[in-house]
Formats: sequence, C-alpha cells, structure tokens
Amino acid sequence: MASIWVLKPEELYVAVDKKRRHDRTSFRKIAKDLGISSSTITRLGHGRCPDVNSFASIVKWLDAKAEDFFTERQHESVQGYLYPFQKAKR
Repeated sequence: MASIWVLKPEELYVAVDKKRRHDRTSFRKIAKDLGISSSTITRLGHGRCPDVNSFASIVKWLDAKAEDFFTERQHESVQGYLYPFQKAKR
C-alpha cells in the first residue's frame, strides 16, 4: 500500500466561505484581491481542486497551513492512483 496525500477542496471552500462571511465580502472581491478567477472559488464549492498557484494564494489569504487541507489515503500503488489522471492528459 502507498500513502497518497489528497487535497480536500470542500474543506478549503468552507474555510474561504467562513472568512468571507466574517469579513462581510463577496467571493468576487476575494478572487480579485487574490488575483484568481472567481470561477476558481466556484469550482472549490463543487469539489474541484484549484491550480497550485491559486491554492497557495488562498491558503496565504486564510493565514492557514497548506497541510490543513490535505488528507492521507491508502492506495495499492501510486501509479495505479495516478493512472486515470495520466490517461486524461493524453
């Protein structure tokens, strides 16, 4: 078995939404301030992962640690886990 660390976009979205409500601002303003597209935040809400630069910007804005948004999963092999992603890029 291999340990694989997987991003939890839903939890990242919850953290963004919580800070948004606390700051009384909009997702659109947050996206503009961070230099990311507002659709990136929308995709988070649908469980999709952001690109690494957007992720870094969001985590910094949240004043959080990146590892707070990852979980460890067990898989028979790293190659077996990555195969669907490699196949999709072809």
